[in-house]
Amino acid sequence: MHKPVKPILSKIFTAAILVTVWLTFYYEVVIALLIFICALIGLFIARAKYRWQVLLFSPFVIASAFSFVAGIADYCAGNATEKTGNGKVSDEFFNLDPELRVWHRMSEYASNDNELFTYEPSNLAIEMCTKLFGRQRGVYKGYYPEKRTVIDSLKNVQPIRYFGNKQSENAGWLGYKSITFNYNGDAVKIKDSRREFLGFFYKCDSAKVLILNNECILFQPVSYPRRLTVFLADRKQEKYLLIITIKKIAMAKTDTKDLLKFLKPFSKETQELVLWLREFAWGVCPDTNELIYDNYNALAIGWSPTEKVTHTICSVAAYRGGTNVHFGFYWGSQIADREKMLLGAGNQYRYLLVKDKKTFPKAYITKLIHEAHANCLAKVKDPKLLKEGLTITKSISAAKREPKKAKTAKKI
Repeated sequence: MHKPVKPILSKIFTAAILVTVWLTFYYEVVIALLIFICALIGLFIARAKYRWQVLLFSPFVIASAFSFVAGIADYCAGNATEKTGNGKVSDEFFNLDPELRVWHRMSEYASNDNELFTYEPSNLAIEMCTKLFGRQRGVYKGYYPEKRTVIDSLKNVQPIRYFGNKQSENAGWLGYKSITFNYNGDAVKIKDSRREFLGFFYKCDSAKVLILNNECILFQPVSYPRRLTVFLADRKQEKYLLIITIKKIAMAKTDTKDLLKFLKPFSKETQELVLWLREFAWGVCPDTNELIYDNYNALAIGWSPTEKVTHTICSVAAYRGGTNVHFGFYWGSQIADREKMLLGAGNQYRYLLVKDKKTFPKAYITKLIHEAHANCLAKVKDPKLLKEGLTITKSISAAKREPKKAKTAKKI
């Protein structure tokens, strides 16, 4: 039989456990959980007096309970949002949920895996309240069309002009804080309730507009003909509801007329490899433009958020002097190549020599592309330069380097 731990030692040990667990909870939740479990097992084996206090006052219980109560309070106030940790998400992530009719929100801080205790109880409380008592007050409860309905509804709609109210004289990335347009004789306004999204409208002045059931506004800016992005808004509250990205880069990706012509002098194996790498690059960089250079030494294809080569994210180059194919980064010296796979010792360009599809490290190169993409966007000082979905042949050299001829055996 184990003897009970002395009260004073039990108090000190209990306090030390709670302080340690609370301190590590917001930085390394896995370590905090391991410390907590081990300590709790030890306290129960030793029949410590304060073992239940350690359990009840741990961050895993307190944070979960607080999060659950906060979710109920937000639901009652009409401010409920489903939360998730920080990470890379699509534009559609922030939409109003079609079932629960709550917004999605992402943490402003780096994820440390404690969302299971800080966010999930709140999300659970919101879902429970919605199922028991209906959708929260003040939220849009009208018609919510499916993606297929949106596509079919806007197919034959003609664009109309709209007018924007700028955030400031140097709006730039912020765009408009509201837009207005005339629809069948009525003046209709959409406010920038989500701030970041009406920046899309800053680049053009016309859109396809349709109002469904006199409550749901479909609004598609025509500045993105190859990226069919549709915004939905609540006509009554004049607020943005969600964004639907229907299709990205369909036309540019299939625009291969010039490229196939430029590839003809290369071997069949090189052609297949270049086209496969092109498909991969478009998949990772769908919101960019394809810049083609049919030069003396090589055929090069780059992907850029503008029409400028200095903003190039990544590229594919097939060299005429042999069978070398490079997957390169225009500003490769500025990205973190932790695996040391990239070649090149200059001030700027780095590349990977691609032998075949099987050995190409897709996952690792994808990470490098994301970092390069962010770096290149930071170099774009004028947002009006941003474009997407274009395939542009930038240069064609009149003279081309002759391919290496096959070696023939010398006559003896």
